[in-house]
Amino acid sequence: MNFQKFTQKSLDAVNSAQAIAAEYGNSQLTQLHLLLALLRQEDGLIGNLFAKMTGNSQAVAEHIETVISKFPKVSGGNLYVSNELGAALTEAEKQAAKAKAKADAELFEELTRRMPSIA
Repeated sequence: MNFQKFTQKSLDAVNSAQAIAAEYGNSQLTQLHLLLALLRQEDGLIGNLFAKMTGNSQAVAEHIETVISKFPKVSGGNLYVSNELGAALTEAEKQAAKAKAKADAELFEELTRRMPSIA
């Protein structure tokens, strides 16, 4: 993955997603970790978008936290990117290259397209 294809805000979200996975003792970094990080970003586009769509982005974040808390836990070891998140990041980068733009919008599009059901 070419990190230069993403804005600093997206890179911050990836770093936050890694911290969330570590906080919950997860060995795999998934789309849900990244979505939660995007929802938690102060003045972030995704949090504001969800707030307008649902009226309460905090409730969405809390639901995602509940789902993540049920993921298998490990102590120590390496953090691995899930196949789905890896594919979303790669596809976002490809789409951004075609558009000659940063991959932020494409990343969110790929995340939502590949998102598992969390109902």
